[in-house]
Amino acid sequence: MIRGIKDGLVVEHLLGAGQSNILGGDFNANVLLGYRIENGEVTGRVKNTVISGNVYSVLKNILAIEREGHWVGGSLRTPAFCVQDVSESTKESA
Repeated sequence: MIRGIKDGLVVEHLLGAGQSNILGGDFNANVLLGYRIENGEVTGRVKNTVISGNVYSVLKNILAIEREGHWVGGSLRTPAFCVQDVSESTKESA
């Protein structure tokens, strides 16, 4: 999946995932562990990054789903998936 991404983010873990409008599906979450993708390659780890979007829009735009599942938090087994329509905000490091 990574090779097909021109500019993106791999999100491994979120910190304090919350929803700003539960019924409308809006969400925002701090990225605890994530990596920048540029031209199909992982170029480094990201810090001070927040993702946000609308879960209904994101689920309508799934681009790819991995065949294998992975345990998340010991209670959920899910495959990795590639989506679009997720916004990202990053604080520049000084």
